[in-house]
This record gives sequence, C-alpha cells and structure tokens, in this order.
Amino acid sequence: MKDGKICWGIIGAGNIAKRFAKSLQYFDDAMLYAVSNRTLAKATDFAKMFDVPLAFDSYEKLLEVSEIDAVYIALPHGYHAEWSKKAILHHKAVLCEKPAGICASEVEEICTLAKQEHVLWMEALKTRFIPLYQDIKSRIEKGEIGKLKEIHTSLCNVFDSEHVLHSYLSDPIQGGALLDCGIYCAGWIEDYCKEPFTLFNVHIENEKGYDEYTYAKFQSGDMVVSVETAMDRSKPRQATLLGTKGTIVVDDLHRPTQAILTVNEKQEKLHLEYENDDFYSQILHFQTLMKKGCITSDIMPFTSSIRCAKLIDEIKKGGLACL
Repeated sequence: MKDGKICWGIIGAGNIAKRFAKSLQYFDDAMLYAVSNRTLAKATDFAKMFDVPLAFDSYEKLLEVSEIDAVYIALPHGYHAEWSKKAILHHKAVLCEKPAGICASEVEEICTLAKQEHVLWMEALKTRFIPLYQDIKSRIEKGEIGKLKEIHTSLCNVFDSEHVLHSYLSDPIQGGALLDCGIYCAGWIEDYCKEPFTLFNVHIENEKGYDEYTYAKFQSGDMVVSVETAMDRSKPRQATLLGTKGTIVVDDLHRPTQAILTVNEKQEKLHLEYENDDFYSQILHFQTLMKKGCITSDIMPFTSSIRCAKLIDEIKKGGLACL
C-alpha cells in the first residue's frame, strides 16, 4: 500500500482497462499505480490519461513492483489463466476479466493455486454485483415468483466484422461469441442452478472457424435453462426467469438497470441505477475482500467460476459432436 491506499496495477491497456481505471477514480482508498501493455507507447498514453505513475511494456515488470497490492487483468481471453497464475505467485490480489479461462481445467488450476498461495482471486463477472441483479436475486429467494422452473438467457450482438477479423475474437481457441458473451449467460444460470447440467439441445454456427452464433438448452435438476449468444445478429439481450407464480424479464442481462416483474398478471417495473457505474460495485466488493483477508468471494466464488466454465465446455463439446 502507498499513503494508506490500495495500489492497483493493470495488465493490458485496452478499452475495458480504461473503463476500470475511470471507475477506480471514485475510490478515496485506492489508486492506480502502474499499467502495462505489449507496447510501451500504449502503456505510456494510458498512464498520461489516468495520471498513473508507472508504465511498462512488460507484464512481469509490473508484477515485480512491491507497492502493488492488486492487479486487474484486462488481456484477451487466452492470457487470463497464464497471468492470473503469475500474479498469484507474486502474491498480488487478482481481479481477472471474464472469462477466467478458456476452459474449466484452466480455471480449476487458478483456484487451486490461489488456495495454495492464500491469495485473493476473483473473476470479474460484474453483473453479479450490480444493484438490480442483487435486488432480483433477493426477490427470487423470498419467493416472489414462486419456485424457479426455467431460466432463458440471450446475449446477441452485431460486431463489426473487420474488428472481429483482426482481433482475438476470430481466434478459434479464445474467440467466438460463447466465450465473450456466453459467460454472462452462464453467470445468471449458475447462480440459481446447483444441480449438474445435462445438455439436450445445441446449435452452433462456426463456419468461419469461431462461433458466431450458439444456442444450447440444458436440464439442471427439475429446471430447464438455455443460453443464446451471437456476434452476427441482434436480438433482445434478456434474462427471463420463470417461476410457478410469476416471471422476471431482465433487459441488458450483462449490465442491467431495468426489468419487468409479473405476478398474477400484474406487472411491476423494476429499476435500479448503478452505483456510479457498472464497475464500481464489483471493485468495492473486491477491495472489501482484500481488507478482510479473504481469498475468494461469497458472490462470485471459485466454485461459480469453475461451474460457469464447465457449462461453456459442455456446450462446446455438444456442438463439436453435432458437426
């Protein structure tokens, strides 16, 4: 720590890192101390933009800075596991962008290492920390819509084809809509479904070598759940939770502020704004865990990250079996 503040380092200097850095400015007990990127010029520009003392063209050099207490990993998906583990071995608390890894075995390795080294690690699935998400979960736990029977999630976007082609999103291993968008869908489903998942319907369109569209339906105990993701088409980006007494339809499931609750044919609009922005609640939670000396979160624990990754693994395997 420096001057009584939690010192952060950011690994990766892209757009998501800029949004994180902007949100960190709301915290009086934290400061952004260092940033690293593959090129020094980009790291330096980032440092000037956010008044960051140190800029590196080496991720390793950032991890060697003794003042840094925590790192935010904002790299392409395929590097999340590698640099999570390296940061843990440097005994830095780690907030890693979603998805935590490209497969469940990677996530399991991270969690095992974090336990072994007694270091805080958390997947940055920001949705779970947003006020409306927490409100909806509370309503469901209180039984406002009865016993939950179905969860259907859809996060479909139209991405610029040239951007996809020249980015990691077109990579056959770390790219595709399922890893990039499906993790949000998995996050909703995993939070309510604790029974094993059985896949019984899957459709994946991957003619370009990466999945542009994926639809999958599962059984979890007596619940039916579905995941739909896309990079090439637009559809309502919603989570629909159906219970025995009513339903909740959530708009913009990855960062929601509004939803419709329907019980006995009576509709109620639910609306809750972010705390400052859609990153703030997540950072606040993470820093609280740091101060308590925790190594995992009670909202996004190791088990949730592993199960979300396993759900995505099952969809991938089911899709390959159908090709």
